[in-house]
Parts: sequence; structure tokens; C-alpha cells
Amino acid sequence: MLTIEEARRLLDVIKDDRLEAFWVCALTLGLRRGELLGLRWDDVDFANGLLAVRQTLQRADGSLQFVDPKTDRSRRVVPAPEPTLAVLRKHKRAQAAEQLAAGKRWQNFGSFSRPRSEHPSNRAISAPGGGLPERGRGSTG
Repeated sequence: MLTIEEARRLLDVIKDDRLEAFWVCALTLGLRRGELLGLRWDDVDFANGLLAVRQTLQRADGSLQFVDPKTDRSRRVVPAPEPTLAVLRKHKRAQAAEQLAAGKRWQNFGSFSRPRSEHPSNRAISAPGGGLPERGRGSTG
């Protein structure tokens, strides 16, 4: 659990990072890592400010797989604050630009938390430093 000051510092460090949307959602929505990584653009209702948790990304049998949430309570719709939706809108535009630049090489997983040119993965999120950009590690500002 982060203090308010730590959360503010994290938001400052991740500003404009390609994982900014992931971390903003992690801070504001209270979802588990697998739930965050399982979110797809189809799960985001921008008009009503809602995100639907319909699948998770889990490592099973040595590979990453999208699976149903473990319980009925885990399958849910959560309200998203407008600042979170704004970050998601910005990220969606950036991802569309990446897709255009990649052309035929683009692999569409529908996920918004996918690392650059890779399948959605929790590798960056569980890496030393928690996937934070280098400038954020051990920094005080």
C-alpha cells in the first residue's frame, strides 16, 4: 500500500511513460495485476466511466493465457474516475499511432497494457523496480 505522497510521486515519475495507463489504473481502480493485464479496450466504457473485469492474464503451463476470473465476484464492473479515463484515452491514441507505424507487424491482442512489440506480459510489471522507468528507481523527485 502506498501513501498519498508515494502515489503522487509515482504518478509524477510515470507521466508519459508507455506503462502510465497501467499504473494509473493500478492506483485508481484497485484491480489485481492479472486483472489489469487482462483488460481490453472492449472492457472500457468511456461514455459511462466504467471498466469491466471479464478476464485475467495468468501464467499457466509455461505460457501466458487469458482466463476467466476465478470467482463470480471477481467478474465485475468498476467505476473509473475521469482522470483515469483521460489517461486511457491518451494511451489509446498513442497505441493507435504505434499500430499505424508497425503496419503488418502489429499483433492485435485488444489489450491496452501490452508492452512494446510483445504479447501482453507481466514480465515488465514483476521486474526489479516493478516495471518503473529507470528515472523513478530510488529517485526522490
